[in-house]
Amino acid sequence: MERCHGVLQDRLIKEMRLRGMSDLETANEYLEREFLADYNRRFSLQAASPADVHQAKPRHLDEILSWEEERVVRKDWTISWDKRFFQIDSAHQNLALAGRRVVVRLLRNGAVQLLYEGRKLKWKELARKPKTPPHEPRRMGRTQRVKPAAGHPWTGRTPFVGKAFWQRVKAEGRQARRASVAAGRGA
Repeated sequence: MERCHGVLQDRLIKEMRLRGMSDLETANEYLEREFLADYNRRFSLQAASPADVHQAKPRHLDEILSWEEERVVRKDWTISWDKRFFQIDSAHQNLALAGRRVVVRLLRNGAVQLLYEGRKLKWKELARKPKTPPHEPRRMGRTQRVKPAAGHPWTGRTPFVGKAFWQRVKAEGRQARRASVAAGRGA
């Protein structure tokens, strides 16, 4: 094939330039009358066997020559592709497709197929993007507020918490140290 392109882009152009051809009609005449016959005589080869060994075209050639992209199925069993939205049929519930990857296949004739692990899925196209219901924020731990009891240390209403309590504890500690020092001197 490369040799053919080399000949057609090199020899043919030079031959046409040498003959002074500058328009399409005279170039086509030259190709039919002289160049192709000479080219075939010089470069064609006879087949080793006359048997035709071409294979028949595959049955699903349109599916083989298609454009494929992967998409993830949403929780509402929809996917979006190329500004279009598709709803997968509920007949495929046993496949549990939410969160899984499906293949969107665009055939040469413009038809669309959805596939999961090689199986074609039933679907319908939606006119617009499906609305997602607003979800409530997830609650962690307790779902109700619990108010601490009146004597709980976190309330700050107990006599054992706060600045006044610790000042009192420190003062009592200072008095105890002074009393022990005074008792040691008096003995």
